[in-house]
Amino acid sequence: MQLLYQGQLLAQDGKHEAAAMKFMQAAQADPAASSAFAAMAVMNYGLSGDTERVEAARLKLRSMAETAARQALKVDANDPVAEELLRTMSTDQALRPHAPLPAAAAFLAQGEQLFQAQQYGAALEQYEKAQLADPQYASAWVYAGDCFVAQQQWPQAEERFRKALQIDPMHAQAWRFLSDTLLQQKKTDEAIAALASSIGARPDQPLAWQKLSVLQDATAGQPLTALKLRRGAEGSVDRPDGKPRIQVFAEAPAPGANMSADTAMWQLLAMGQASLKTAAFKKENKLSPFQIELTAWQQAMRAFDDLAARRGVALADPALLRMQKLYAAGQLEPALLLLQFREAYRPELEAWKTAHPTGVRQFIDTQRLMP
Repeated sequence: MQLLYQGQLLAQDGKHEAAAMKFMQAAQADPAASSAFAAMAVMNYGLSGDTERVEAARLKLRSMAETAARQALKVDANDPVAEELLRTMSTDQALRPHAPLPAAAAFLAQGEQLFQAQQYGAALEQYEKAQLADPQYASAWVYAGDCFVAQQQWPQAEERFRKALQIDPMHAQAWRFLSDTLLQQKKTDEAIAALASSIGARPDQPLAWQKLSVLQDATAGQPLTALKLRRGAEGSVDRPDGKPRIQVFAEAPAPGANMSADTAMWQLLAMGQASLKTAAFKKENKLSPFQIELTAWQQAMRAFDDLAARRGVALADPALLRMQKLYAAGQLEPALLLLQFREAYRPELEAWKTAHPTGVRQFIDTQRLMP
């Protein structure tokens, strides 16, 4: 369990190769446990979401994620993390940018060759032909915009990126590229809004968060603070018997930290998760994955407040303290949707954005947080 926890810490710190080694060591140390393979799958799937990677690299990471998830299920056919990841990957595939029709793909390939040769005018013609051949192919306008970016023709690039977003408002990359062009035109507030829209489209992709933090630092001296929430326990349900299961992760030592209070908070959360997931499995409730997570956090926070009042204990982990403040401010819902997003939360995210059209920007401006 210690090796698994060390791997998760390394993954959260962006040390992915070292994390992969720890996960493999954990799998070898306990061949009967599926958790290491599931953790490997989650890490690789998260890395595959970086749209700045070349497509071949992204597809390889997705394949590695699927392979690891299926290895986890070979060890434990009911591993809930692996099961959910495979469901998420299936849902995410439907949300990926529209793949071009064959005729459009042919024009695109020609355009790419011309672009690499720095023949931007000729490349633009091919990208426009690709868009005409497949009007739903929003990325053709993104490629067209790149032709103008390469020539530092920012208004023309902006126009093409906006055309892409008219077709696909969920195109996170188009929002980021639009932000870059707006910033070059000194339209700083619009650039920030575009990054917020990119985050709203795909909160699990780190690049928009990173760009926004840098921009906020440059313009106001207020970079975003990374939450870095490292789970100490997780509640799930065993299948097919439907029994609740709580997985506790070993805690890294923190000098001076009141670990007992932090551990109590994580255990309260895990017990709530396990109870709600078990009830959902037995069809005793109809809560969605996000509703289960939000309810478990709310219940755990209320229970911890009671524990703190009776015993005088206090949380020490900075991330848990921020979650406690978000709960007190009535901001747990957007915090979980934006800072702890999983594709299973998509219906609630879209409903929340509809109810709060400027909610992403307001949350970021108010809380100054990133995942």
